[in-house]
Amino acid sequence: MRGTLFTVQKSLPLFNDDGSIVMTGSIAGVKGRAGRSVYGASKAALGSFTRTCASDLKDRGIRVNLISPGPTETAALANASEITRDRLAAPILRGSLGQPDEIASAVVFLASSDSAFVNATRGRWLRPGVSAKP
Repeated sequence: MRGTLFTVQKSLPLFNDDGSIVMTGSIAGVKGRAGRSVYGASKAALGSFTRTCASDLKDRGIRVNLISPGPTETAALANASEITRDRLAAPILRGSLGQPDEIASAVVFLASSDSAFVNATRGRWLRPGVSAKP
């Protein structure tokens, strides 16, 4: 959380009005997991920071959004067993892990003027039974 806060603070003077900030969080910010309380809390704090920062920057027209992907096909899963991969993919409606280019496409959209009406969102992947309400 501190790194994100300091990065936003230091970069704001460089931002043009009507710009866009897209932060990356994690599903851990809304889904508690044993043994990961500090990590989950720091990711949950990003949600609050996103909403507050969006409010603070509204007069400059700078939009602030948070993307919180779930299990994604990255190097961290390169050596994962098929059982682990299946377990991670099972709650995802399409039945497969996210792909890095899919996450990147969402970030590009949020950074572009095509998403001019989108502000203070917390896009996230949800497990069945988890409320989509912020």
